[in-house]
Amino acid sequence: MSEDSSRRSRYSETFKNETVSRFRKSGLAVSVFARQVGIEQSVLHRWIKRRAVGAAAEGSGDDAGEYARSDDVLALRCEVNALRRSVETLRTIIEKTLINRCLAEITSGNGSRPRMQRAV
Repeated sequence: MSEDSSRRSRYSETFKNETVSRFRKSGLAVSVFARQVGIEQSVLHRWIKRRAVGAAAEGSGDDAGEYARSDDVLALRCEVNALRRSVETLRTIIEKTLINRCLAEITSGNGSRPRMQRAV
């Protein structure tokens, strides 16, 4: 097995069907919805295309419980991806704040370079 295929995620047909169904109901752009779910835009396009070509019968025998679990998983994936974006935003803010504090320390005072404190 190649390295690329070992990293490939595999999703159940139930999950794919539910994701496409939720996408169609969402009214969002493919790029926005795919980012929220945490999948590549091309993957969502492929799933939509396959279901439009006649794959609507896939997963029709699944019970309501599986669809409910799939819906829960999709909602959790959206939440996880939103949290990841929030963490990245906070990380960027913290880095900029630290840089600004260091620059302020360097430029303040008598023009001498700040001393490095020794870790205890």
